[in-house]
Amino acid sequence: MTAKKHSKTWLITGGSGFIGEALVAALKQGGQGERKKQIIVLSRNQNKTQVKLGRGVQVITSLDEIAASETIDVVVNLAGEPLFGGLWTKKRKQAFFDSRLGTTQALMALLGRLETKPSVIISGSAIGYYGTDETREFHECALPGNDDMARLCTEWETAAKPAEAMGIRLVLLRIGLVLDDAGGMLAPLKLSSKLGLGARLGSGKQWMSWVSRTDLVNMILFAASHPAIKGPINGTAPHPVTQRHFADALAKKVRRPRFLWVPGLFLKIFLGQMAGLLLEGQKVLPRKAIDMGFDFKHTNVEDAL
Repeated sequence: MTAKKHSKTWLITGGSGFIGEALVAALKQGGQGERKKQIIVLSRNQNKTQVKLGRGVQVITSLDEIAASETIDVVVNLAGEPLFGGLWTKKRKQAFFDSRLGTTQALMALLGRLETKPSVIISGSAIGYYGTDETREFHECALPGNDDMARLCTEWETAAKPAEAMGIRLVLLRIGLVLDDAGGMLAPLKLSSKLGLGARLGSGKQWMSWVSRTDLVNMILFAASHPAIKGPINGTAPHPVTQRHFADALAKKVRRPRFLWVPGLFLKIFLGQMAGLLLEGQKVLPRKAIDMGFDFKHTNVEDAL
């Protein structure tokens, strides 16, 4: 694999996922006057991913396929077992760790053997890093929480730290709840609201620190092109909302009433530990993105919906 001299090469793990697919599309589209980009995507299912992402993308199944002489300019690490999609059994919880830490460690091994280092690696993390709280505001300088999600995010970020010792700029993107009509968490919530099944979950006071998929992809592009951005950056919109506010806004958007309430105990019985994703939250603000002049397209949840 030899990149053409005039091109800029991006390596993306998790490139066929909800966020990665949108990032690949944005890179392929580019902007007027931009250099052509070469895109390499790591995926376990080569054929399916190739069909999904289309032409102009090279899909590999192992980082060992990348030669030490390859020039890669930007690395984006988005790989990880989805948190939604099944009960949190012991096996699934271990998969959360293995998929994120294993891929990140493999990336560090790749960076170590590349003769020419990338200028930046943007490594995914999550706002679960901060733990949960209904009263505090969390900025990038806040300390990590002490629950399972915080431990996962802390270990995930730590696994990417060796990049700094190699002289590579490291950006730790702490991603919030990503909203887009194309999928993710919004699609099933929107369907339930259309059916009149939108609901307040538990107290409804838990914070939802959300971000539109468009803004998150643009934030990745922004971080890649701004050398001053390093360390953690919160991938959230400027105005988080409570779960009750979100449910009411979504119901209004689809023109259906929102009168249901699902007790927290009910969710805990049927969803186990996964219920924590719905019943607990944190108010996370994108201070670094705002300070750096990032232009949000969707600042209010009503606009994003």
